[in-house]
Amino acid sequence: MLIGGPLEFNPNLLSSEPLPDISLQMGYDKKNIYWARSGRSAISLVLETFREELSEGWLLLPDYQCWAVNSVFSSVKTKNISVTRKLILEDNALESSLKDPELKGVFLIDYFGLSNIESDISLIKNKRPDILVFVDAAQAFLSIVMNSDKYACADAIISSPRKFLPIPDGGLAIFPKQKIKSLDKAADNVAQQQNALFLSASSMRTARRSFQDDDPLIKDFESIYLKKFKEHNELFNNEINPISAFSFEVVKRIDLHALAKHRVKNFNFLKDSLISKKLDIVKPIFCDDSSPALVFPVRIKERKRDILRAYLQSKGIYCPVHWPMPEGKEFNLGLESKVLSGEILGFPIDQNCNTSTMSILLEEIHNFSKLS
Repeated sequence: MLIGGPLEFNPNLLSSEPLPDISLQMGYDKKNIYWARSGRSAISLVLETFREELSEGWLLLPDYQCWAVNSVFSSVKTKNISVTRKLILEDNALESSLKDPELKGVFLIDYFGLSNIESDISLIKNKRPDILVFVDAAQAFLSIVMNSDKYACADAIISSPRKFLPIPDGGLAIFPKQKIKSLDKAADNVAQQQNALFLSASSMRTARRSFQDDDPLIKDFESIYLKKFKEHNELFNNEINPISAFSFEVVKRIDLHALAKHRVKNFNFLKDSLISKKLDIVKPIFCDDSSPALVFPVRIKERKRDILRAYLQSKGIYCPVHWPMPEGKEFNLGLESKVLSGEILGFPIDQNCNTSTMSILLEEIHNFSKLS
């Protein structure tokens, strides 16, 4: 049994006909969209597009973010703002920052597509219409599909389709208010390397599904394909490069709206189940909303996050952490962000999940609670 983890590519996807223009699925004109290699590549394009404006001051960033992305901002001056335990910006800190005439841009993160950053966008644009607003929707790609007007007042939107789809690469930069200048860049050799590593690892993970849970070969087999996935991820960089032709052909054949609806259904099932079961160590972060999110985010109390995660992995259930602190590196984090980094865990709700697999997840959490 495998629940969660990397999404495997199914060759049958390429045997189907492409759906209508992918831009129509996204709700934007294709002249306003750039399909990039990754989310980091898309951020680089946004920063390059607005380089002149940003060079005259500084960019405000939430202190809680994906640390792998941190290096993308080395070309601009930045300052951090703290987030609350509800994963929203501290209101007083934001209003104070807006008083600084040197502030030229704000980088907002829509955590799991549930942070209600529209109110922050409105506040910023009402008080300082001169300030650029960039939205990191890496965890909210399918939220854009369901509602293309979600961040309509933003100057740029960044997302990461590859996190939601069975593709080796894929980022997205959307400019709601302007057309993208022509970028004549062909895919490079790195894309071919990544495709090969991803497809190899993906095939091995698909084969792993046929193993019995007590098969002694599982550990060695998993270590091989997990190493390939790791090597594949390490090839991503901050350069502005297009999505590979292979990944784009796959994307064009996926019904994104159907995937979004499936994730919302899974999200609601987990939300309702966790509220009714009241598992002591598991605390959902968002109880009032639903979303086709990347995962269902919870906080694991009593410093048991990593122990629970290891236990679930031993049962074939893979839950990501958003985001683990890199070893040996120091970041200027507020108190809440430090706590969040040690407590957040993502329960899988992807297209391979259903009520049966999520019931297994809940049962194993209950079993863990009895053991601990």
